[in-house]
Amino acid sequence: MYVSVFELKQGVLAFLNSTEAIYSPSLNATAQRSLKRLTNLNRNSLSMVEIYNLIFDCTVLHWQKDQTTQQLIQYILGGIKYV
Repeated sequence: MYVSVFELKQGVLAFLNSTEAIYSPSLNATAQRSLKRLTNLNRNSLSMVEIYNLIFDCTVLHWQKDQTTQQLIQYILGGIKYV
């Protein structure tokens, strides 16, 4: 499954404007980092593995990388449906 970079950016922005981002500083910082990386990409779409790797590399708390990555992917990809 591929997701367009535009939809990913919209999903990240929707997450950053949510209450979850306010109450979870580590998810907020990870989302901001991943948004910067998405903005600099020269691609139209990313596969699920590429999305996971991008967010995993942007994770702030190194001891919770996997959990933070999975949570953020769930929020972003779940939010894309509503953007």
